[in-house]
Amino acid sequence: MSPLVTVLLGKLSWQTTFLILGVVFGVVMLAVALIVKLPPAEFAASMQSASNGAQPHEQKRDYSAVEMIKTRSFRLAFLWLILVSSGGLGLISQAVPAAEEVLSATGMDAAASAMMATAAMGGISLCNGFGRLLCGLVWDKFGYRISFLWISIGFALSMLLCGVAVMLSSFPLIVAGFMLLGLVYGGNMASMAVISSSFFGPKYFGINYAVATLQMIASASAGPLVLATLQTSTGSYGPAFWAFLAVAAAALALSFAIKPPQETSEQSAQS
Repeated sequence: MSPLVTVLLGKLSWQTTFLILGVVFGVVMLAVALIVKLPPAEFAASMQSASNGAQPHEQKRDYSAVEMIKTRSFRLAFLWLILVSSGGLGLISQAVPAAEEVLSATGMDAAASAMMATAAMGGISLCNGFGRLLCGLVWDKFGYRISFLWISIGFALSMLLCGVAVMLSSFPLIVAGFMLLGLVYGGNMASMAVISSSFFGPKYFGINYAVATLQMIASASAGPLVLATLQTSTGSYGPAFWAFLAVAAAALALSFAIKPPQETSEQSAQS
């Protein structure tokens, strides 16, 4: 919807644009809410049967939210999620002006730059959706370790591409960086749900996933702030991309330390 929103903002005030979007989203979500229903009992039973054949990394013990928070596994995974999400949210918040910076260096006029930059922003959203599917496939096929690695490495490569794109004033490179980051960010969001269920069991998934999503508070605060501050102080998005490349390196290093919680014999006996 990015191009449509850009057109609306060009013809209407931002207040009117927000009002239109709010009404449209409200109607759509209400309509969908009226048709959503729980699956039939036999489907739920089949899913429970399938979960009994859990993969080696999946927990047979269910952790409550308090128990989960106390584990080293959760604390490391929570920090990893913050690092990767901060990069995704930071770039999403500044994607259009970052792309415009690259396009303006090529001599393109402002109107055309704004439209192309908005289209590039749409690429992030598109890949965000595909990234969630990709993470699910990778996790099911290869397990949590490969999932953490491809997301961390993809984050680093996306920041490298964006940094080089600013240096070379290359729009194709920054679009490639945007799309790769979209895949990574989507994969990161999907992994947050899978960590909650496969590491800590399905019984308390609702509250455990809610606790895991609290990482978004830190990510949404730090990522955009760091990116905007560096751009303001230097006059370019290049230094911000290099800074987030360092964040990606930290996420990659941390990914090797994350593993499912190990139960003690006492915990096993209690469960």
